[in-house]
Amino acid sequence: MPTFLLCVKPELEGLVSFEPGEGCDWKLDFKQSAGSEERKGVVVDPQNEEEVPNAKGDTCQLVMKFDKKDKVAATLSVVAVKGVLRAFTSEDTVAVPIAAFECRGLEPIGWTPTGPYVVKTAGGVAYTVGAEGEDLAEDWCDYDEKSGESVSVDASIQFEFRLHKG
Repeated sequence: MPTFLLCVKPELEGLVSFEPGEGCDWKLDFKQSAGSEERKGVVVDPQNEEEVPNAKGDTCQLVMKFDKKDKVAATLSVVAVKGVLRAFTSEDTVAVPIAAFECRGLEPIGWTPTGPYVVKTAGGVAYTVGAEGEDLAEDWCDYDEKSGESVSVDASIQFEFRLHKG
């Protein structure tokens, strides 16, 4: 089963890290692996557990069919890939993997950043961005009283999906 890494490169000002917060849902767009059908804006809750059809005891976070005529459902599992997933830091110059999805019958092709995400300042102050699961359609900004600087995340976060070979 292929595993896709969601790699991001956000524009941070006055912040040293960006990472998914607790309870972070993933709003993804998918393409059917063996076809041309697409689904946009599908919310995947990592806490959701569904039984994988025709696989005794296996669970995943998403089961869907692209067409009612499909005999086999596509599935997605949010997985932890040790030593690969991490926070994006201000020192990073390329996109880094923050999430991994094991997919069968579908491929992720798009991502809309919804929260919550945790961003931190050099002084250790943590902010929650997109706490209500809203899209980061606009820039997020605040003022860090500890450092006396403004902090922000640009809404146009660069991202890509990479096939994980490991």
